[in-house]
Amino acid sequence: MNDGARWFGFLAALAFGLTPWAACSAQHGQVAEFPQWQGSGRAEVYAHLEQAMGERRVLMFGELHGTVEAPELLAGFVAFLRARGRQVVVALELPHTEQALLDSADRQEMQALAENSAFWRGVRDGRSSEAVMEAIASIRAGGTPIVAFDVDHPQGVSRSERMARYIRETVERADGKTVVTFGGNFHTAPPSISQTNMVSQLQDIPALIVNLAARRGSHWGCVVGEDGRPSCGLQEFRRHLQVDTDA
Repeated sequence: MNDGARWFGFLAALAFGLTPWAACSAQHGQVAEFPQWQGSGRAEVYAHLEQAMGERRVLMFGELHGTVEAPELLAGFVAFLRARGRQVVVALELPHTEQALLDSADRQEMQALAENSAFWRGVRDGRSSEAVMEAIASIRAGGTPIVAFDVDHPQGVSRSERMARYIRETVERADGKTVVTFGGNFHTAPPSISQTNMVSQLQDIPALIVNLAARRGSHWGCVVGEDGRPSCGLQEFRRHLQVDTDA
């Protein structure tokens, strides 16, 4: 990434039902400890993230799908930014076919759309969880718009290229608003991890990239087995990415 972007490691003890949870953040080799996630501890985390953003208008969360805490952190951080007077646009790694649901601010309508959606009924990689739906409902209830930036079947270009294009369009249309993206952490990994992922094609956009990783616990997601086939279910956390603090 260019000088305007920074890879920001955010190591968290994420686990279903685990409270309180500890978190720490690594920035250019410096570590700030957050011993509590409950109560006032949340505000401390949000304030630290906002400070790290500086003058940037884009923050990209990279997560492991299928936790309760990561979508909760997203919704809480968006509410924090709005309370601080920022106008925010959220971009989620959901298919564009789900945009009608993301446009709704009515919980019953959202539920009805989800019940008739092939994505919400059939995709079991952690992105169609109740926790994600709760985050969407909370964000929309606060008046913040949400856009989808994923595509099921890209034609002519790779998935990463199409996702990068949608993020770029969202940033260009934001008109000074803060853009917060939320998706799988491979898509936001630094160049030392991938030269072809989504964020590798957005290096000209000043952004703070936050990698949500875990020290313990579990998540619902998909992993590729030795036979090359994905297996989806409850997974124990492991360090999926090494944090590159020099990007």
